Amino acid sequence: MPRDDEHSLLSLPGAEDPDPSSSSEDGPADTFAFFDRGELPAPGPLTDTQLSDPLPAGATDGAEAPVEIPGYRILGRISRGGMGEVLLAERVSDAGVSVRCAIKVVHPGRRDDPMYSHQILAEARIVADLRHQNIVSIMDVGRRGDQVWLAMEWVDGCDIRMLRRLAREQGADLPLRHVVYIAREALQGLHHAHGARGPDGRLLGLVHRDISPGNVLVSRQGAVKLADFGVAALTARGGPVRLAGKPQYLAPELYRGSPASVQSDVYAMGVTLFELLTMRPLVPRNLSFAETERFVLDLDPKALLGGDLTLPDGLDQVLLRALAPRPQDRYAAALEMLEDINDFAYEAGLRLLDAHFARYVSRCLDGPEGAR
Repeated sequence: MPRDDEHSLLSLPGAEDPDPSSSSEDGPADTFAFFDRGELPAPGPLTDTQLSDPLPAGATDGAEAPVEIPGYRILGRISRGGMGEVLLAERVSDAGVSVRCAIKVVHPGRRDDPMYSHQILAEARIVADLRHQNIVSIMDVGRRGDQVWLAMEWVDGCDIRMLRRLAREQGADLPLRHVVYIAREALQGLHHAHGARGPDGRLLGLVHRDISPGNVLVSRQGAVKLADFGVAALTARGGPVRLAGKPQYLAPELYRGSPASVQSDVYAMGVTLFELLTMRPLVPRNLSFAETERFVLDLDPKALLGGDLTLPDGLDQVLLRALAPRPQDRYAAALEMLEDINDFAYEAGLRLLDAHFARYVSRCLDGPEGAR
């Protein structure tokens, strides 16, 4: 398991490089959050399944959870990061009906710093306005003394970073139809988030800013859901927007100091799609921070994709547009990328059914004998 200090906050220009020797293809090299020069580092998002080697959603590490939350029965710990942890719990009503959920809390040693609690409350306020089948929903948010908690929908499955890893361990690539299904469902959630409006009907201008395989969850029931809006920004409100995310999924303009946008989320979705299709990272994981920045800024998608004969005809053009170095050359909206994904599925004759995907996820989690 990575050390807590491997998930530190980094300043963007002149950042201290993470140790490349501690990185692996799916490991801690893609877990950093960082902010612009001249700003004091704010607390990073409490993470659930993406900070370290995660447990499958629904699994626990067997450790006793040292947290008591009124109205909830804590069953175990799903994952733990440097600033908080996610617990598996049951919400028990007065009528005796229980509902499973995931609860995000701050570590006891961090509770005296109000910034960490503010991070949870900020995420709750954003996600409370998002009601969509492809976004992890909020069930409850509360406070008891110095403890703030966020109860979220529990996804019985894993993230797609782990799904890719499990497929590789079983000696196979992710089937094309399932990759396209994941992309379609995730883009539907992202489109909804980008178009979200507040109670007054005004566009929020929401940008996720942390699209990556660790933040796309899949379930045994065939659901695909975007998670972790802990660093999402409401750009329509104006004012400075801190930069946050994982270096390998940041669009080139973010390294140059431009604010996050719909197009930078589209770029991150393009990187994620590339990694699902090729079963390899777009940006090598053994690079230092400075080397990662140079790699992203120097990346030529035409040269990269043109020499890859394994990419299906049609999807290479989707990737080419999503990964365009200039934001104005990318899809202007997640909906545009979604439309091209749907067109590809139709022309390729792919049947994108949640029941088929559900069985595949179960087989990956349980092994070849797990779901027949």
